[in-house]
Amino acid sequence: MTGKTAPPAADPAPAAPKEEPAPAPKEEATPAPAAEETPAPEQPPATEQPPAPTDNAAPVPTAEATPAPEEGSPAPPAEPPAPEPEKPKAAKGMVGVQNLRGTNKDAALCVFVIAEPPGPPQNLKLVDIWGFNVALEWSPPADNGNSEIKGYTVQKSDKKSGKWFTALERCTRTSCTISDLIMGNTYSFRVFAENACGLSEKAAVASGVAHIEKKKTVYQPEKIPERDMMEPPKFTQPLTDRATTRGYNTHLFCSVRGFPQPKIIWMKNQMEIREDPKYIALIDQGVCSLEIRKPGPFDGGVYTCKAVNPLGEASVDCKLDVKSMIC
Repeated sequence: MTGKTAPPAADPAPAAPKEEPAPAPKEEATPAPAAEETPAPEQPPATEQPPAPTDNAAPVPTAEATPAPEEGSPAPPAEPPAPEPEKPKAAKGMVGVQNLRGTNKDAALCVFVIAEPPGPPQNLKLVDIWGFNVALEWSPPADNGNSEIKGYTVQKSDKKSGKWFTALERCTRTSCTISDLIMGNTYSFRVFAENACGLSEKAAVASGVAHIEKKKTVYQPEKIPERDMMEPPKFTQPLTDRATTRGYNTHLFCSVRGFPQPKIIWMKNQMEIREDPKYIALIDQGVCSLEIRKPGPFDGGVYTCKAVNPLGEASVDCKLDVKSMIC
């Protein structure tokens, strides 16, 4: 038969592989034909061949193609889980600009940096303790989180409260001095690293503690040099002459100093005045007084005040004039 002939209308299209499967020596699965393709017109109608598989259509396995596991056979070993991929630190990409025809007009290389919080600082230690101050020192973190370290935050905690307080922020150096600590307290210290993403999740804690000693203060009174207060009697205010009227009480006054306190003796006309109810002698803070009750003409004369102590003696005298009343 020559020339182009159309296939007869009575012949049906080839059936699906499930209804009339092609013979296979090993019972392998037959790929399903594409739905859009029709048999080529050059092949004779009497010969039926399975259509060739196309590149786009995937073979459809059937139940016969999957061998069932035999009874008593060991199960296949489970595949080990795949390791988790590491977090990327940076990624590269091309950014281009195209025209209407799809050709590249310009292109640029972009680098995308993936940052995360840094790791904790390393090797935090107490360098020195003096007075109310503590010196700290540490090393930068091993992982900076793919971003530059902006600074460090230093915190302190006292043993009594157990709470953490920020003592220093944004410290750009790897050493610092913490001051104004309280005497008698014990302190712990920790340091956080900080980058563009914030503070590190963990902190470096100093292995030792700082105890601020409380020195005992001993009161030492000022030493005053001993002064020799011993002094012989000396009158600072002498007696003065007095004139009084008969029948009216009168007083004589003088003042004296000395150490030890001197003994005061009153005399009238060089005669010591002893226990006589007419005279009352007093001394208060070095002021000596003698009261004469209702003096008469015979009470006038020279009165003497004499002071005596182990270092010496002193005396003063005055004249008392008693006048009669004028009727």
